[in-house]
Amino acid sequence: MKKSKKTLFYLCAFIGVGFILLQIPFTTIVGSGQNFSLFDFFAPTIGALFASVWGAVSVISVKAINALITGQNFDTATIIRLFPLALAALYFGVRKYK
Repeated sequence: MKKSKKTLFYLCAFIGVGFILLQIPFTTIVGSGQNFSLFDFFAPTIGALFASVWGAVSVISVKAINALITGQNFDTATIIRLFPLALAALYFGVRKYK
């Protein structure tokens, strides 16, 4: 299996697992209608296991696919919660190679 096919396979696998974990609520954020899901704990490790840029891409892809399937729009709270996850995946991926 070529490296690019392997990378694409893992990217799809992480997106699939991430989407499933996004559907499992963990705790409610006080003062808002949003809640933390298991995906919020899983997302930064994608960067550490996979690679920095591809980890951030998979985190953003999971949120985008969830918005398309569930009909949820990208409000301010969703965007504010998206960037720390993507940047954490990017950070842990960069720290892996230093």
